[in-house]
Amino acid sequence: MRWTIELARNIEKSFMAAVFGSAISFVLGFVLRLPMQNVIISAGLTGILVFSGFIMRAAGSKGNTEEKQKEQSNNRSN
Repeated sequence: MRWTIELARNIEKSFMAAVFGSAISFVLGFVLRLPMQNVIISAGLTGILVFSGFIMRAAGSKGNTEEKQKEQSNNRSN
């Protein structure tokens, strides 16, 4: 249960970061007067990249803390 709540929070934060990244890409493409097809594609790819990066980072930090806890419990028992 606890893991799903943390995952939901991480997804929400990652989604917001992806939206901001896509918006920045969209605005810059619009200001530079690039073709709209290219702007839309770049904004979509930016959103996917940012979202997946934050999700992988969150999953990695979760795994690292579990490994550290296991190592500490092993050291205590030895």
